[in-house]
Amino acid sequence: MVLYGLKLQHPNLRYSDYLSGQALAEAPLIPVTCATAAVFGTLPASDFAPRSAAALRVVHRYLEENALPQRRASGRCSSRRGRGRHRAAGLERRGRRGGLPDR
Repeated sequence: MVLYGLKLQHPNLRYSDYLSGQALAEAPLIPVTCATAAVFGTLPASDFAPRSAAALRVVHRYLEENALPQRRASGRCSSRRGRGRHRAAGLERRGRRGGLPDR
């Protein structure tokens, strides 16, 4: 499935660089079948090995491109919004105005 996803992003990727035997024969069925685990789970691990060091480097590069995060986030992080003393103050104000009761 990982190779299928990478092939969607990189159409020049060749399954034959990473698969052999029955795994290579079944690869075209990945987009049209839900039985990939049942089919591929029974095949030997040797059917799923890169054929060369160059192929291994290519797939590593493609996987690194998809890794998260690639760079630091820009801007302020607002994950603390609505928590802590600010939230308590908001509840207190609403309670005084007839909103939520004070606790």
